[in-house]
Amino acid sequence: MKFIKNIKNNKNNMPGKKLIKLIPLCAALYMLFISCVFYTPFAFALENNNYNYIFDEANLISDENRGELERIAGRIAAEYDFGAYIIITPDYLIYGWNDVEDCAANLYHERNFGVGADRNGLLLLLSIGDRDYALYAYGYGNTAFTDSGKYSLADNYFLDDFRENNFYQGFADYLNGVENYLKQANTGMAVDDYQDGYVDESGYHEYPPQPLTIWNILTFTGLPCLISGLICMGMKSRMKTVRKAASAGNYIPSGGFRLRVRDDRFTHTTESRVKIQKEENHSGGHSGGGGGGTTIRSDGGSSSSGKF
Repeated sequence: MKFIKNIKNNKNNMPGKKLIKLIPLCAALYMLFISCVFYTPFAFALENNNYNYIFDEANLISDENRGELERIAGRIAAEYDFGAYIIITPDYLIYGWNDVEDCAANLYHERNFGVGADRNGLLLLLSIGDRDYALYAYGYGNTAFTDSGKYSLADNYFLDDFRENNFYQGFADYLNGVENYLKQANTGMAVDDYQDGYVDESGYHEYPPQPLTIWNILTFTGLPCLISGLICMGMKSRMKTVRKAASAGNYIPSGGFRLRVRDDRFTHTTESRVKIQKEENHSGGHSGGGGGGTTIRSDGGSSSSGKF
C-alpha cells in the first residue's frame, strides 16, 4: 500500500502537470506581447499621422463640440486617406505672416499636416479678429478641391454659418462638404467649372442655353448701329463749310505752269507680299464659368481666401 501511495504522489508531481497549468499564463503573456508589437506602433502612427484635426487656439467652441468634430475628421481620414483640418486663431498676424493664404500654407507644412506619403489634406484657417478665412489644399487636395471648388465649398457650406457666428455648425458643414467633394472627386470629375457645364456633388450638369431676347438683339445689333450713327453725324457736322468749286483755279499758280520735259522712263517694279497667318486655338481644356482646374503655388499647394 505504501508503494502504491508513493506512485500516486509521484504522478501528482510529474512535470507535465505543471506545464499544463502554465499554458493559460503563457497564452496571456503571448497576447500581451502581440499587443505591444502591433498595437503600440499603430497607436503611435495614429498620433503621428495627425489624428488631431481641430485646433481651437481662440477657445471658440466647447470641448464637447471639438470632440465631435475630431470624431468626424478622424472618420474622413480613415475612409478617404485625407486630412480635414481646422485652425481657429484670434488673429493670423500673430504667426508673422501678412497674407492669410501664406499663413495657412506655412501652418500646414510647419505642423506636418496631411495623411499618407503625399500628405493629402485641406486646412481651413479661421481668423476671428478681422473675420478672415483661408483654405489650403495639398496632395490629393489639389485634385479634389479646384480653384472654383474651394470658393464653392465656402459659399455653399460654411460662410453663411460664420457670418451669423454659428461657428460649430459652420465647422460641421465644412467637414460634411469635404467628404462630399472627396466622393465626387473619386468618380474622376472633381467639383469644378468645365467648358460646357459644371460639376457639383450630384454630378455633371450642362450649362443651360442662353435664351434669345429682345435685349440681346438690341445689344448686339442696335447698340453698334447707334454708335456708328453718332460717329457719322459728327463727321457730317464738320463738313458744313465745304462748297463745290466751279474750277480748279485755286490749285494753279498765278503765273501758270509749263511742262519742260514730257518723257516717261521705266525705272523699277516694287512687289509686296504679305503672309496670311492661320488662326490657332491655344485655349485649354477647361473654360466656361471659372476657367477650371487648380492653380498650384510655389510650395506645391493651392489656396483661396476671403471674408466672413
